[in-house]
Amino acid sequence: AVNSAVAVFYYFKVVKEMYFTPPADWAPIEEPFHLVMALVITFVGVVAVGDFPVPLIELVRLSLPF
Repeated sequence: AVNSAVAVFYYFKVVKEMYFTPPADWAPIEEPFHLVMALVITFVGVVAVGDFPVPLIELVRLSLPF
């Protein structure tokens, strides 16, 4: 219980800093092109496997030795 109380204090301190302390600089963050492309490729892969899992399952089934 003591450890939980310490953890709550610690995490609420982080939340307070995130939402209630004004930022020192309002400059927008620029995203590098390679990062955006990695996120797009990952998103497309996750959606494709989520919508069409059967081809991936068949590939795994055919690769099994038994």
